Amino acid sequence: MGGAIESREGVGQFGPQMGPSQKRIPCILQGSLYNFVMTDDNAVSALAALAHNDRLRAFRTLVRAGPNGMASGEIADHLQVPPTRMSFHLASLERAGLLRSWRDGRRILYAASYDDMRRLLAFLTEDCCSGNPEICGELAPLASLCSSDDCR
Repeated sequence: MGGAIESREGVGQFGPQMGPSQKRIPCILQGSLYNFVMTDDNAVSALAALAHNDRLRAFRTLVRAGPNGMASGEIADHLQVPPTRMSFHLASLERAGLLRSWRDGRRILYAASYDDMRRLLAFLTEDCCSGNPEICGELAPLASLCSSDDCR
């Protein structure tokens, strides 16, 4: 089923533009300091996309699958979800910026967007525990350790 790989990766939901509900968050990801913009609206969109059992299971499956991802039919088979329903759920996750997709011949492959996942986690824990990050325990180091190569 090989063929030319056509990228369908778009600009992530969490791009550099600033708007009224955005705030700049400094975050350490994989040993480097990045400044990126996360909006309340983008966080709500991502969390809403994950707020469905099939979508949450698909996202977790793709996080475990790694950067090479899986074909939509393979995800549907693995989760025992009808393929058309799975395609609908994968599109929702992609619109929310949590997945990336690309075409490989006749197949569409999906993979977790690890950078956007880490940005969401950083946004959620930014003001952790009123300035007492020790209350959050190991959450921050765990989020920064999760890379596309080893987060499974």
